[in-house]
Amino acid sequence: MRKYGGWAMLTSIALCAGCVDTGVLRATHGRTVLKAFESAVNDATTEVEQGIVSIKIKTEQAKPTQMDMFMRGNASGGGALNGLILTKAGHVLVPKVIKPEQTKRMEVWVGEKEYVAKFVKADEQLGMSVLKIDTEDTLYPIDITKFEDLKIGQWGIFIEAGDELTDYKKLKRLTFCSSTIDDFYRQFIMDNEAAISMSNGSRPDGALLISSQGKIAAIRLGGKMFSMADLCEGILELVAEAKTEKKETDESKKKAWFGLVTESVNKDYALSKNLPSSSLWVAYVFAGSPAETAGIKEGDLITEFNNKPLRLKGTRVAHYLAKAVRPKEGKPFSITVLRNGLRKELTGTYTKRPEEETLRAEDLGLTVKKMTDEDTFARSLSIKEGVLVKDVEKGSPAATSGSFRQSLLYPNDVIVEMAGKPTTTIAEFSTVLESLRSEKPSTVLVKYTRGIATGYAALNLSKNK
Repeated sequence: MRKYGGWAMLTSIALCAGCVDTGVLRATHGRTVLKAFESAVNDATTEVEQGIVSIKIKTEQAKPTQMDMFMRGNASGGGALNGLILTKAGHVLVPKVIKPEQTKRMEVWVGEKEYVAKFVKADEQLGMSVLKIDTEDTLYPIDITKFEDLKIGQWGIFIEAGDELTDYKKLKRLTFCSSTIDDFYRQFIMDNEAAISMSNGSRPDGALLISSQGKIAAIRLGGKMFSMADLCEGILELVAEAKTEKKETDESKKKAWFGLVTESVNKDYALSKNLPSSSLWVAYVFAGSPAETAGIKEGDLITEFNNKPLRLKGTRVAHYLAKAVRPKEGKPFSITVLRNGLRKELTGTYTKRPEEETLRAEDLGLTVKKMTDEDTFARSLSIKEGVLVKDVEKGSPAATSGSFRQSLLYPNDVIVEMAGKPTTTIAEFSTVLESLRSEKPSTVLVKYTRGIATGYAALNLSKNK
């Protein structure tokens, strides 16, 4: 398809569609073909035309140099973007992570009407933000759930919002899908995109790619066309959060977790055992995690997440899953695994990561924390009971001895005994500490593990008296 362009492209398609015969092409045939395509383009873009708008963002940054403008292609008149109206209440999706503290003014142009917008929320993984405009006029939201993946050889239509240079008319261009890149967000490579770019530079981010059936195939982000089928779920989640306009301090915003460690599947092993190469071994499941509650076990082979097969191969599959997880407290998930050759469908709900249980021991000059399964795995600890040293105050009894001024305890040491009494939990450590404060000994012997080694440290408490 890359060889076809202009009249050649139009006539070849028309011939396939039976619009003209195989005889001599006349001017009337050309006009018929163009009229047919114009009608098809208009029909395909009808549902999204009124929902795609022009965005202008003025920031606190210094005025860009000519080199800056050249490097970013002077996109659509020096910084203009396209946005999508997604709710009748005026929520507008912007293909950019906006930092409110660096922004002076945000304008949304719906046709020739200008609205000052306010920032609501951004999602760095999506690379998008949501703005809000207030108007009593009727808005026409775009339904992004009506999407379609293009296949190589299929044609589509670029549509973007115009500006004052085009009297705010929508700009539409035909193009062909010549290739795809299979990543977390699939990317479409369009055959003649460069040839149909606007004369002043690259196309603006936020422009849509519409299929011939009038469905959204992709949206432009960072100069590339990404599949709406992959982005839709994340966008809907972002907009739902924007509607509530909850504060960052809300309980629901606290970080949730999934709780497992994965390893890539060796492609030769996968081939020999007839296993999907786009899959991941479960190497470790943290105790008390949502993954454990869902029934995931070490040795499971993950093949799907949220009813979507994993993509990519090797280490990139783990990167794909990390992006797909998107944990949020109370949000459900589903996962498909192969266990002993049998397919299992498991479901669960993300929970908030347990808060650290810590204790500050001023007398000793250190802070300890409760040992967790994550600590044991991440630090390759040889034991699972004891209190983990989080930090040691310089010059304190825990840091130096009275005789040699040498370091005694270090962060990540695990204290298992103090003054001859076990300290397997924070509560036990606190009890022993209280008894030391009552007895006021000159020294206290601490038993600890450091990696696979066990040691003893005599802490000089005499200066505390």
